[in-house]
Amino acid sequence: MISEIFVGQSSVCDFCDSEMVVVVFYCPDFIVSEAGGIKQHSIGDWMACHECANLVYESDKTKLVDSSVRSYENRRGIAYTQEEREAVGIYMDEIIEGFLSHYTGSDLIDEA
Repeated sequence: MISEIFVGQSSVCDFCDSEMVVVVFYCPDFIVSEAGGIKQHSIGDWMACHECANLVYESDKTKLVDSSVRSYENRRGIAYTQEEREAVGIYMDEIIEGFLSHYTGSDLIDEA
């Protein structure tokens, strides 16, 4: 039985899936949720494209969540109903809130 899920680091923006990563935000590991007795963890630093990095600096959680929901929908090539979009938004809001509350304020900017 699975009791924990670890969300690993990728080479794309962790908010919108852009491959144009320009910033790595240092963030300690944290538990995203514990629904149904299963712990979901965020492990390691977060990456961001230019647009999402600016939203992080502005602490604009609403726009980060909107961007994440749109990319989640686009990755799957489907159109969510309003109810499904809201459910994904609630989930993404929880994850991004966790990031914003654990983000240390330190980052590494790719000058390339």
